[in-house]
Amino acid sequence: MKLFDGIKKYLNDNYLGTVECAHCKKTGKAHSFKKTKDGAVICESCYYALPSGNRENLEETSMAEIKEILEYLDYSNRELRPLFQENFTYGYFKADTVHGLIEIHNTIVEMKNLEMYLFSFKPTEAKDGLLGSKVKGDVYAKINTIVPDMRFEEIMAFDVKAKAKKDWGSNTYTHEYPAKLQEYFDEFNRIVKQFKEANADTSC
Repeated sequence: MKLFDGIKKYLNDNYLGTVECAHCKKTGKAHSFKKTKDGAVICESCYYALPSGNRENLEETSMAEIKEILEYLDYSNRELRPLFQENFTYGYFKADTVHGLIEIHNTIVEMKNLEMYLFSFKPTEAKDGLLGSKVKGDVYAKINTIVPDMRFEEIMAFDVKAKAKKDWGSNTYTHEYPAKLQEYFDEFNRIVKQFKEANADTSC
């Protein structure tokens, strides 16, 4: 009987029972909810609102940390989105250089709050031609913020081309960083530093 009760409890807690989202209070069957490190559950809507890196590490993250992120996302949509004026774009990646904001994963983030940012090019195919070799691939933005600890990794652009050189006697290619992406990153880096320095002066 104890074994049966244990199995029943396990099924109810993880699959068949009705649970409540620890953030938005939505209820539903347990199997469609995700668990945090400390056993709290969140619904699919709250889960998919999280940045990609935070979703991947949900089981290692406390509900207090998740709540801080979700509250920031609410603040971002309520306070920052009305300010956002896209004027500096690369592919799907948008920035507002007037207010010091970026948009990633449908979230508006303040440049002054960036801890790390990296734009990377990942080739998916290569092609040889009369004027040399080229590779084509996708560009990713990896963004981490300070408070709260949010971790984004999203595609900035598809099918971007770059010059390449085929290694002699093999099918391996050595490629360059896409020129326009390098120009964008250099200018983005300058703008972010500008807003960080301005924020440091204000906080002194």
